[in-house]
Amino acid sequence: MKNTLLSSAIILAFSSTITVQAADKGIEKCIASIQKQKTGDLIKLEKLNVDGKAVYEFELRDANGFEWEFMCEVNSGKVFETESEVSS
Repeated sequence: MKNTLLSSAIILAFSSTITVQAADKGIEKCIASIQKQKTGDLIKLEKLNVDGKAVYEFELRDANGFEWEFMCEVNSGKVFETESEVSS
């Protein structure tokens, strides 16, 4: 019984590590894609589910103080939407 619990705990810990590492790769890909479009400080990150796909929403503040939002697919690292507020 103890061996089964220990084995299950090791497998669960290993599975969690793989999942986190995969997520980290997605964040890295998304940040690289965003930095190709705009430079600035990343001020917010949210992980969302859009139409069944894992998506990161990043907020960035550029050198002029403007805030930008980027939607990025976790698996591919592809930015598919960019928004910024404009003055009225």
